[in-house]
Amino acid sequence: MKMKMARKGWLIAVTLLVLVMAMWQITCSNEDPYRKYFTHRLYQHDSRPFHVAERGDRKDPAVIYVHGSPGSWNNGAAIALDPQIDGSVWFAALDRPGFGGSSEQRWRGSLAEQADFVRQLVEASENDAGVILIGHSYGAPIAVKLAAQCPERVRALILIGAAVDPDLEKIQWFQKLADTRVARWVLPKMWETSNDELLPLRSELQVLDSEWDAVKAKVVMIHGKKDKLVPYAQMYYVKAQVPSNRFWEVTMPKRGHFIPWQDPDVVASIVADLIENP
Repeated sequence: MKMKMARKGWLIAVTLLVLVMAMWQITCSNEDPYRKYFTHRLYQHDSRPFHVAERGDRKDPAVIYVHGSPGSWNNGAAIALDPQIDGSVWFAALDRPGFGGSSEQRWRGSLAEQADFVRQLVEASENDAGVILIGHSYGAPIAVKLAAQCPERVRALILIGAAVDPDLEKIQWFQKLADTRVARWVLPKMWETSNDELLPLRSELQVLDSEWDAVKAKVVMIHGKKDKLVPYAQMYYVKAQVPSNRFWEVTMPKRGHFIPWQDPDVVASIVADLIENP
């Protein structure tokens, strides 16, 4: 009887997980009202094409958005369209390999390999002032990795709901479940990709922990006090990594994990300030 109840519980859990993931996939779809406001291109790195949405002139100050896991370029679209910066910046957001318009390929890449894709956008900028990188959730450690690799090209980091502290990174029960053969058979491809990159994240962050000294950019950390996916304690970790004269803390008491599309005006305001006060 107990075994039957346990199996029933796992079946319910799997069903709920699949439903939730399917709903998320719909929200991250490329079929959205933002798409028409951007120019869409296929970039290429290491023989792998990946989708990028751009808005603005490449000669203007560059702002590059790196989405979380799972996610899509359009998670940062409302920031680009905010009147505080629209028309005065070149905004570029990529679909990381395995997601959105780059989802045709099955790929497992380290943070360093992920950063190599973002570097293509940095190099595409025709503005010499250095880029502003916005990293949300899993996108934040990718942004930090790139800032450490090429400090002369990154002038500022905006980290939102950042998953960067290795001690706070835990493997959840549903991640282990999603890594089983049965779960992989039923899960959308983007969720397989997400799980593949999240499972080794703690060890990746342990490597990144020793690289913060190479980051010379200003760092703005935005985090919601009600974030249930990435704990607010991440704020204390980043604050300890960055000298006080280059660190700005933005705490949002009533917000959770989805600040980029709930409060794009807050992020855009910070971008505008960083451009006005380099």
